[in-house]
Amino acid sequence: MSHILIDLYDEFAPEYERTRVPRFRPFVKRLLQFYDTRPGSHVLDAGCGTGLVATMVAPRAGHGGKVLGVDASEKMLEIARHKASGFGFDQCEFVRGDITRLDAADDSFDVVICSFALWGEPRALFAELFRVLKPHGALLLQNWETERGGITRTFNETLRPFSTLVPDERVSQARAVLAKHRAEWNELQTPADYERVLRGVGFSQVSAQWFVNSTHFKNLDECIEFHALGVGARAELGAMDDVTRAQFDSAIRAALQPFANERGVDEEWRAIQVSARK
Repeated sequence: MSHILIDLYDEFAPEYERTRVPRFRPFVKRLLQFYDTRPGSHVLDAGCGTGLVATMVAPRAGHGGKVLGVDASEKMLEIARHKASGFGFDQCEFVRGDITRLDAADDSFDVVICSFALWGEPRALFAELFRVLKPHGALLLQNWETERGGITRTFNETLRPFSTLVPDERVSQARAVLAKHRAEWNELQTPADYERVLRGVGFSQVSAQWFVNSTHFKNLDECIEFHALGVGARAELGAMDDVTRAQFDSAIRAALQPFANERGVDEEWRAIQVSARK
């Protein structure tokens, strides 16, 4: 992962844990249902962030198992370690690393999980996850739909006119890295696309499907805070001067107001969830 993105994740790790992670829990809960992780299993949480997957799968692996979380952001890992320690999960270990070049031997893990952390060239990443998985081991992964509509699209379209036309190095790097990422993953739009590419690198029993879930924000402020924590949005917002930021804040509230009701704001999310075997 690019240093600029690592820096951004380090910056907002506590906000990410508070604002985003609880809303991902239903997706992780559903993903873990695709494979019965047994006591004593060795599990890799690739791109573990603040440890949501690791701490949810740890009770299944048990204290006789091992759950290794790998992430590029040290600040995210600090939160993950604190959470696992608080739960008494001594089977969890969190290390800084690159999921596209894992510091692990071939055939190391019974289960490899990658939840909303897919990064790098798809075939190369999937081949690396295949490499560290034991024969007959299980791969579980999920990714957001590529073209998200509704509130997400409205937020991004409202942000675009306020983004600087003369970006500094930080914004330029973030834009370039995210554009490259979108181009690399553009061919994976549907469950069938994931099935095809994963079979192409050697996986079998590949099954991919959509999972749809709604999340609730108690008010517009909470909704806006959530969407402002994307790495791209964080970089763009950080480059704004005070006047431009105030103008954007007013514009985004007006743009998202139609999505609000007396209860708050509800947003439907769609993700592709995949299970496969080596």
